[in-house]
Formats: sequence, structure tokens, C-alpha cells
Amino acid sequence: MISSLAARCSPEQVWLYVVENQPGGLAAYASLPHCGAVIGGGEPDRIRRLVTWLAEEVERRRLARLSPGEPSAPVIVLVIDGWEYFEDRGSPDFFETPLLVTLRGIVAGGPPVGVHTVAVGGHDMLRGKTPDLFSRRLFLPFPREETRRSYLTSGMVSPPVLAGRAIEAAGGLHAQICLPPEDLPAPARRPSHARPAQGPKPFPPLPAAVPLGELPDQAIGVGGPDVTPVELDLFDLGPHLVLVSGPSGSGRSNAALVMATVLLRAGVRVLAIGPPRSPLVRSLPEARALAGTSFTDAALREAVEAFEGERYAVVVDDLDQVTVTAREQGFDTLPTLLQDILAPSELGRRALVLCGDATPLLEGHRRALSGEVSEVLRSGTRFLLTPTSRVHAREHGINLEPDQFFGGRWGGRTWGRLGGWIWCSSRCFRGAGRGGAALPCSSPGAASTCGTRGIHWRSIPPWHGAPSPGRSPRNRTRCRSRHRSPGWVSCRHHPTEAPTGADRKPGSACRRHWALK
Repeated sequence: MISSLAARCSPEQVWLYVVENQPGGLAAYASLPHCGAVIGGGEPDRIRRLVTWLAEEVERRRLARLSPGEPSAPVIVLVIDGWEYFEDRGSPDFFETPLLVTLRGIVAGGPPVGVHTVAVGGHDMLRGKTPDLFSRRLFLPFPREETRRSYLTSGMVSPPVLAGRAIEAAGGLHAQICLPPEDLPAPARRPSHARPAQGPKPFPPLPAAVPLGELPDQAIGVGGPDVTPVELDLFDLGPHLVLVSGPSGSGRSNAALVMATVLLRAGVRVLAIGPPRSPLVRSLPEARALAGTSFTDAALREAVEAFEGERYAVVVDDLDQVTVTAREQGFDTLPTLLQDILAPSELGRRALVLCGDATPLLEGHRRALSGEVSEVLRSGTRFLLTPTSRVHAREHGINLEPDQFFGGRWGGRTWGRLGGWIWCSSRCFRGAGRGGAALPCSSPGAASTCGTRGIHWRSIPPWHGAPSPGRSPRNRTRCRSRHRSPGWVSCRHHPTEAPTGADRKPGSACRRHWALK
């Protein structure tokens, strides 16, 4: 069907979008000028962007019909190979999500305005409300002929059980589905006097890593419907409070380093606070750094005395390990520096960025900085890195659907909120949409991907030690996920990361705790 449309119609007449639940050879059609995107089942953010745009396009065309003289728009055909991605009633965890309801609205309301849906699926697709939404239904052979017969009228004759032999449910017409061509069809020729064709709207995937040097000054990532740079302004537009929360290995330290770098480039003074192993306190010579896990409020105020009269931000990494002891005057406990920055009146003067795993603080297992985290959740910008469950998201005040959870391999992907919903590092933090995004690495050329699971990492942080002579960068660096690999034995600090060799005793230290003399 896709090949037939591409051969008979020009890109001015038909736009194609394909959702492929399981790889089945449809990815090659992405090169057609008619095709806006071929999206796999492992890209839920792209699917959500596509469905959201199609719903908006159906509504826009419906209103445009009321305006005379409106130019005709191309026909949009959405092909879904694997309806089970949206509606798998055979799964015990299935429930109807708002995304499925939106898709049903596109199926029902799209044909009058030129938006058509072709759905391909198995027996589970025939349950529920879905079959009644389609005007034409073709039934291919099932393992049991009784399954197909149950959806046909009594007067219809079943076709022979052959591959590709189908029957049309409304009229009983037998049809033989042809084989696709070996090569992609050439697009139909356009008239010589026609205007240049406007191609379909693209839906590019989110990148796995983004060099910070390729983004505008105030951008901390890319995302949104068009995967555009996302800017974070803590001093002019606000809010001036930011929380980045995520489990270990999700990219929270990288996010702290990126935000601090962006602030320094904008001329803002930075006080970096974190444990000694944090890259935040080791990789920014322009910032004032305090390394440790326990601090007094007097030490923090002494560190920012040099910033008096200037705009500055306090960036905390691994907040779940940091404790700030407040001062006492008489029987009263005075507010700390971090608590002073929480005041709305500090917008334009000071900012606070908290990065780490906020779950222990939100669940009440840790009291240090819990008040600051709660205030940022209430009135600040929040980012939730690689959420994996609905409970985890709700603890951070974000309601997500099953397709919006990220697996362990999506380091740097986040959902956020600023006044309203945003695309995880997306829509320039205007708070008017939903989606996912990737945070950049702090310097060009320092971004790479773990070969095991694709997690973003920065090459050779200071705590990894010196590289061994003759080893390539790929072999002398490791991602934070601590994957087991050949040639590594136990370590008293990290049981899966100790190197073997004559100069390194097994069980003594790993690369993170060892350096060449």
C-alpha cells in the first residue's frame, strides 16, 4: 500500500507516517519524499509527538473548512503496523491511556478532513471499540478459521487459506495482497508549472548525546516536537529554583555540570557543592568549589562573600549525600544560605540548583535538605531523569503514562515541569507540551556512548585515574553503569570494576581508585 501511494501520488498530494511496533522492513520507506517519519516501538517520545500533532492537525483542518478560499491540504495517511503497541488487551497491565483515546479520535474524525489511518494487528485488535472505528476491514488467514468466520456474515464464503488471501468484511470480496517491490518506487512526476512541494512535517529522534558547544548560550539540551534547543533562564524569566532528580547513572551529575557551565558562560558566579568524587567540584576551575558531604552554614556564607554585589548561583550535586548544619542564636535556628535563596524576592539576584536522587527525601527517609527540595517542587523547575514507574513520577509531582517511562539505557532523558508540562528539555521551557529530551555533555568531543547499553558518559573524569599507556580512549574509560566486562575482577570499592594485570593486584582497587605512579 505504501509503495502504491508513493508511485501514484506526489509529495504534494500525500504525506505518509509509519509506526512500526516490531521491525518488519518498513524503515526503508523513510527515504521517500512522501514520508515524514518511520517510528519504531522503541521510540515512545516520537510516537507521542506524532499522535499529538495529528490530533492538532485534524482540529485545524476541521476549523479551516469553515473558512472559504483555504488552500487544499495534502492527504495524510498514518500506517500503524502493530496496533498492539497502543491497545494490547492480552496484557494484564493494559488500561486505556489518554494517548489511545487521542488516537481513536484521529481515526474517527480524520477521514472527513483528509487524515486517514491504516491499522494492522492480530486477533486482540478485534476486541473492544477499535473495529467499529474503521469503515473497511480486511481479514487475512488466522490459525483457526473460526476466528475469521466469527466476524463475517452467514452468507459469505471464506477464501482459501493462502498467504496474503484476504476477505473484505463488509461485502465479502476476496482479495490477494501483492508482494512489495524489491526497490523503492520512484515518486510521481510533478507538473512543470507546479510550485515547489512542501514536504511532510518531520519528527526527528532525540539524539543520544548533545555537545554543549553546538547549542545557544542558555540552552541545556534539546527536545520538543521539533527537537530544538531548550533554554533555561534562572535570573530574568525564572523561576530561580531547579531540581534535577534521578537514580544513579541517569545523568544527574552531568546535568549539574552542564547547568553550572551555562551559568558561567552567562557571567554568573557559581558556588559548586558536592562530594569529592563529583565532577562538579573537580571540572570547573572558574567556579568556587566546596568538596565534601557535611557543611556548616557559616562555611557556605563565607564561600559566597566574594560574590557580594554580583549575580550568583549555588549548584549542589548528590544532594541526597549533602548535609548543611544551620546556625543557632539563643534557642532559635537561623535559616541557612540555601533557605534564604528559596525566597521569591531572590529572583534576579541568586539561584539554586539541586541535583541528585530526591526520592529518599520525598519519602521521609532523610531529613537533610528535605525542606529545600519540597519548596523547589512547589514553586521551581523540576526535572525527573529516566523515570521507571508511576509511583516514582508521582512522588516528584509528575503524572506520566506507561509509554513515557524510560528504560535504563536512556541516560540523560528527562521529564520536567515549569509552570506547566514541558518536553523533557523541550519547548524552550515554555511549559506547553509533553515529550522527552537529551541533556548535553559539558564540552564538545567529550560525549560518547557506552557500548553495552548506550548510556551517555563523559570521558576520563578526574577520579578515574591516569590512563594506561598504549590503551585507546574506549578501553581506558568506563561509563557510570559499571558494566561487567572481560579482564576485570573484584574490588573492595566496586566489585565489578577492578582491572587485572601484573601491576594491579586483584581485589585491591579499581580504575576509579587507582592511578599510575
